Amino acid sequence: MGQMPNEMALTAASWIACVAPPAGFDPGEIAAEMEEPQRENLAKATAGAKNTHEHVEKIMTGGFFPTELGEHAEFTDRVAELLDIIVTDGVEAAANNALGE
Repeated sequence: MGQMPNEMALTAASWIACVAPPAGFDPGEIAAEMEEPQRENLAKATAGAKNTHEHVEKIMTGGFFPTELGEHAEFTDRVAELLDIIVTDGVEAAANNALGE
């Protein structure tokens, strides 16, 4: 893959947090109002995920992203890592991590 596209991974993690949050995470009112035509399909695809990584993996390989991107395990790992940070420590912490701050 070359160099990890951290900003792209953060964007994907943020999108997932808002429109397909992992079980037990409430992204808030604004995210609930976001229009996402695939929201129902995302929920179906991630049903039963045992952890954040599996949740992200189901999205990355479920036809919501280009196949080539879903095949990059390192990228999926990074998206899952950033989503975990969003869920546990917040968006600012995830952004700082992605930007190396």
